[in-house]
Amino acid sequence: MRLFANFTIPFGFTLFLLCRAASAEFLCDRDGIQHQGTAQIFSRYAATCHVLEGSHSPCEFRQIKDNHGRSLHVWQLHFSLDVPGENEQPAPDPPQSGEGPAAAAPRGGLQLPPEILADKYVSQARRLLREKDHHGARQAMEKALSLQQEHGLEPQPEDHFGYAKVWFALGEPERAIESLVRYLQLRGRDADRYEEALDLLNRAEAEKARDEAAAYSAAQSGLPEIQAGETVVFDGMEFVGIPPGEFLMGSTGSYAEPDEAPVTRVWISRGFFLGKYEVTQDQWKAVMGHNPSRFSGCGNCPVEKVSWNNVQAFIRKLNAQAKGGRYRLPTEAEWEYAARAGTTTDTYAGDFSVRLGYETPILNRIAWYAVDSKKQTKPVGQKVPNSFGLHDMLGNVWEWVSDWHSRYPGGAVTDPAGPRTGRGRVARGGGWSEYSKEYFRASYRRVFQPRHRGDELGFRLVRTE
Repeated sequence: MRLFANFTIPFGFTLFLLCRAASAEFLCDRDGIQHQGTAQIFSRYAATCHVLEGSHSPCEFRQIKDNHGRSLHVWQLHFSLDVPGENEQPAPDPPQSGEGPAAAAPRGGLQLPPEILADKYVSQARRLLREKDHHGARQAMEKALSLQQEHGLEPQPEDHFGYAKVWFALGEPERAIESLVRYLQLRGRDADRYEEALDLLNRAEAEKARDEAAAYSAAQSGLPEIQAGETVVFDGMEFVGIPPGEFLMGSTGSYAEPDEAPVTRVWISRGFFLGKYEVTQDQWKAVMGHNPSRFSGCGNCPVEKVSWNNVQAFIRKLNAQAKGGRYRLPTEAEWEYAARAGTTTDTYAGDFSVRLGYETPILNRIAWYAVDSKKQTKPVGQKVPNSFGLHDMLGNVWEWVSDWHSRYPGGAVTDPAGPRTGRGRVARGGGWSEYSKEYFRASYRRVFQPRHRGDELGFRLVRTE
């Protein structure tokens, strides 16, 4: 007799099923794979577990909403149990260790065939892509390919098309092209998605050409090839390589301000070098000959009390002295892309868990703010950096960017630089004097007049060819 089950349980719990006198225990890890799948039998009745048809794994990690709108993470399990019916004989007691041939059989639950497990990883990659977790999606795809190579598996023609879409979304045009060519070779002009495949192939080839052109331009300019997170020194200042990529700019979360919408998909087409730290008082003084900062006794603290106009004067003078290359402020899009470093949460260390109160463990690790700054700026680089290796992107001082403030365009754009005119310039990141957590979100925008000089205002630089 087969009984079917579909259960939802909180993440981290173990599910126990009781059927007549039979019991089976299922354990799932964070990747949705059954661990050791212990099938502990507490009676003379045997239970055999099966994956339901159409389900790649008995374990599916999901995010759902409760009746109050709060997010819950749960495991959705899909399986069936074979147990003896009324007229069936119960299974004999399992042999003890060392008794008979069954003793050598592994105790465990489901062992997914490698081709199904590979499909599961690809499905997981698609889900992680929807959640904007590109790092996790790439890892899942690599696991799928490793399984296929290890077991000599040849994906189905339609699988190649699916792989291509994932690789393209991950910014891997060359691998997308390989999958699309294989799909078209196997299906030919009769392919169900022939036109869609050709369109994606053209886009992937264009993106590959764009990447190659950017690499060639960087080589011709004398700049080192950009490696994500690599530290390079220019004119005595440390910069971090930021690779090209795509992200969602803005927010519609519970803390979001009206000017953070509409959320806009932004493509940063060329990598760039961004200051590893905010420009310090010593660095400003070396170029300008004076120190305007209120907290002037700390040469390695960020320079402050500099207006947007003051910063432009600094940049002009620095460029006149620079040994090749040019310096400028980051655009608002470049700043948010670099600050997020592939994340989609409130901060690059995660979301704020509570709305009430000022202190939060997340900010304590990554930012100087009113709770721990002791009413002044702090030396740069003392807090935990983001995954690009950038320090103090949140907290210490607000950072000027190049853009005038305006409404986001929505849709999809490439390398936006903001409008040509406006009523105020944008600053990002939050400062030492702020209590409110909302100011320290990667998407938060603040507007100042270009002539405003405040002891909470500083900046960092971009280095270009």
